[in-house]
Amino acid sequence: PERLASITDPKARKVAEGTRIVYDIPYVVGGQPRRVLVVGAGTGNDVQAALRNGAEATTAVDIDGTILKLGEVLHPEEPYSDPSVRLVTNDGRAFLEQYDGEPFDVVSFGFLDSHALFSAPTRELRLHGGRARCRLEERVGGRGARHQLQCSGGTMDR
Repeated sequence: PERLASITDPKARKVAEGTRIVYDIPYVVGGQPRRVLVVGAGTGNDVQAALRNGAEATTAVDIDGTILKLGEVLHPEEPYSDPSVRLVTNDGRAFLEQYDGEPFDVVSFGFLDSHALFSAPTRELRLHGGRARCRLEERVGGRGARHQLQCSGGTMDR
């Protein structure tokens, strides 16, 4: 909130508030989470949203360790320096197939396969063995697309 308050240009402030709302959607819908998984964590915006909304433990998975490092160094809110955040450099599918820990309350998908954002209206993340199948509906509007979805019970079809 302090950072938003420091933006004096009304137009820029409105854009910043709108951006923040998009990242907060999984928590507005699902309530305050205890454990969060962010797949495609990038530089940390989705992780910061989880922290802002009270997550007690957040696992941030990204296939590109360099991008995670950039987030550690450059993100103004420093979400990756929070002791409750665990960084994992791995493919999202591989992580989910190998994971055998406590269930997550919220699974947030960042910009997965971002180079293909405009190539198909619907993307799916399928895991073999019946553990989970998540369907991601991309909403394209303005200058980009955003897809996030909360999964509970391991499976969600929408």
